[in-house]
Amino acid sequence: MDTRFPLFKSLLSNTKPNKAGKYKDLTRDEKEFFVKNVKNVNPKVHELIYAIVAAYSPDSSNADIPYTGTFVKSGVVEFNFNSFPPQLKRMLHDFLTMHLGSIR
Repeated sequence: MDTRFPLFKSLLSNTKPNKAGKYKDLTRDEKEFFVKNVKNVNPKVHELIYAIVAAYSPDSSNADIPYTGTFVKSGVVEFNFNSFPPQLKRMLHDFLTMHLGSIR
């Protein structure tokens, strides 16, 4: 995990595990909200989302795309959101919610 990225550090510090030390997965509605809305944001926001995913990746120095993402066309990476760890999903959901709130 690369914690030198200020946005990443902020999102990471705002996600807390439960008493058992586990991170609660998103609800079905939260997942649907993310998947529906991430399609409609601009490329700069997609770049930030990729940066968050890459920073969270256990080996962010690896040249491979983290979490088995794939290039669907030049410069566009696609991920299976359900393959992310619960904490990362929460961070991405919180980021997108924050972003959408700031543009309304």
